[in-house]
Amino acid sequence: MTGFCPTCNEFRFSDRHECPPIFEARLEDWGDDHWREVRAQDAERAAEKFCQDRDSNSGDYTIAREGSAIVFVRGADGTVGKYDITVEAVPEYSAHLVETLPPTAKAAA
Repeated sequence: MTGFCPTCNEFRFSDRHECPPIFEARLEDWGDDHWREVRAQDAERAAEKFCQDRDSNSGDYTIAREGSAIVFVRGADGTVGKYDITVEAVPEYSAHLVETLPPTAKAAA
């Protein structure tokens, strides 16, 4: 069965889906009682996913605007890692034809 998993919200490509482990993450300046649950393959990806989700869910993109953040990630065994997250905004350009004009002089070669 394909589609999004109702437990972890990851896309399933087959019936053999296994949800990623649960981590907890928080920003450095948040208190110790503000951990958020994050599912990811490892702690580093949990830190990245936490920042992506926080920026996109809040709509203010604070982490992206500031370019970096310090994030604490706690694993199931209670071990806490401190991660320096950096954000790179990459411009993307798109062209959409508005109008086709009649031929004029050829462009210089």
